[in-house]
Amino acid sequence: MVPDEILFQTVMGNYENSDTEIINDTLHFVEWYRKGAVLNFDDRQNILNTYHLFARKFDENIDKNILDWIDSFILSQDNHSRSLFDLR
Repeated sequence: MVPDEILFQTVMGNYENSDTEIINDTLHFVEWYRKGAVLNFDDRQNILNTYHLFARKFDENIDKNILDWIDSFILSQDNHSRSLFDLR
Protein backbone atom coordinates (compact mmCIF):
# COMPACT_ATOMS: atom_id res chain seq x y z
CA MET A 1 0.00 0.00 0.00
CA VAL A 2 1.09 3.51 -0.83
CA PRO A 3 -0.21 6.73 0.71
CA ASP A 4 -2.41 8.52 -1.81
CA GLU A 5 -0.48 11.79 -1.46
CA ILE A 6 2.57 10.22 -3.14
CA LEU A 7 1.03 7.67 -5.52
CA PHE A 8 0.42 10.04 -8.44
CA GLN A 9 3.80 11.76 -8.07
CA THR A 10 5.59 8.39 -7.95
CA VAL A 11 3.85 7.10 -11.07
CA MET A 12 4.47 10.32 -13.01
CA GLY A 13 8.06 10.61 -11.78
CA ASN A 14 8.80 7.13 -13.12
CA TYR A 15 7.22 7.84 -16.51
CA GLU A 16 9.82 7.32 -19.25
CA ASN A 17 9.60 10.94 -20.52
CA SER A 18 9.27 12.56 -17.12
CA ASP A 19 12.58 14.43 -17.43
CA THR A 20 11.30 16.36 -20.49
CA GLU A 21 7.55 16.51 -19.89
CA ILE A 22 7.23 17.15 -16.17
CA ILE A 23 8.38 20.31 -14.43
CA ASN A 24 9.69 19.48 -10.99
CA ASP A 25 8.94 22.73 -9.21
CA THR A 26 6.91 23.41 -6.15
CA LEU A 27 4.71 26.47 -6.28
CA HIS A 28 5.35 27.22 -2.59
CA PHE A 29 7.43 30.17 -1.47
CA VAL A 30 9.56 29.00 1.45
CA GLU A 31 12.49 30.79 3.09
CA TRP A 32 15.01 27.96 2.82
CA TYR A 33 17.93 30.16 3.89
CA ARG A 34 16.42 30.76 7.32
CA LYS A 35 16.06 27.32 8.84
CA GLY A 36 12.64 26.93 10.42
CA ALA A 37 11.72 30.43 9.30
CA VAL A 38 8.24 31.74 9.84
CA LEU A 39 7.34 34.40 7.29
CA ASN A 40 6.79 37.80 8.80
CA PHE A 41 6.00 41.38 7.80
CA ASP A 42 9.63 41.97 6.76
CA ASP A 43 9.23 39.26 4.08
CA ARG A 44 6.50 41.07 2.14
CA GLN A 45 8.82 42.31 -0.65
CA ASN A 46 10.20 38.80 -1.14
CA ILE A 47 6.64 37.48 -1.35
CA LEU A 48 5.77 40.05 -4.01
CA ASN A 49 8.92 39.34 -6.01
CA THR A 50 8.34 35.61 -6.28
CA TYR A 51 6.45 33.69 -8.96
CA HIS A 52 5.18 31.17 -6.41
CA LEU A 53 1.43 30.89 -5.92
CA PHE A 54 1.56 29.66 -2.33
CA ALA A 55 3.67 30.51 0.69
CA ARG A 56 4.54 28.89 3.97
CA LYS A 57 4.97 29.06 6.85
CA PHE A 58 2.98 31.62 8.76
CA ASP A 59 2.18 31.81 12.44
CA GLU A 60 -0.25 34.44 13.69
CA ASN A 61 1.17 34.06 17.20
CA ILE A 62 4.56 35.23 15.90
CA ASP A 63 3.46 37.89 13.38
CA LYS A 64 -0.20 38.52 12.61
CA ASN A 65 0.68 41.64 10.55
CA ILE A 66 1.86 39.63 7.53
CA LEU A 67 -1.47 37.80 7.36
CA ASP A 68 -3.38 41.07 7.64
CA TRP A 69 -1.18 42.55 4.89
CA ILE A 70 -1.89 39.59 2.59
CA ASP A 71 -5.62 39.95 3.23
CA SER A 72 -5.70 43.69 2.66
CA PHE A 73 -3.06 44.17 -0.03
CA ILE A 74 -2.85 41.01 -2.12
CA LEU A 75 -6.35 39.58 -1.73
CA SER A 76 -8.32 42.84 -1.75
CA GLN A 77 -11.13 43.27 -4.26
CA ASP A 78 -9.35 46.23 -5.87
CA ASN A 79 -6.38 44.12 -6.87
CA HIS A 80 -8.17 41.14 -8.44
CA SER A 81 -7.77 42.48 -11.94
CA ARG A 82 -4.12 43.32 -11.42
CA SER A 83 -1.12 41.05 -11.68
CA LEU A 84 0.97 40.49 -8.58
CA PHE A 85 3.85 41.92 -10.60
CA ASP A 86 1.96 45.23 -10.87
CA LEU A 87 1.71 45.48 -7.07
CA ARG A 88 5.44 45.96 -6.43
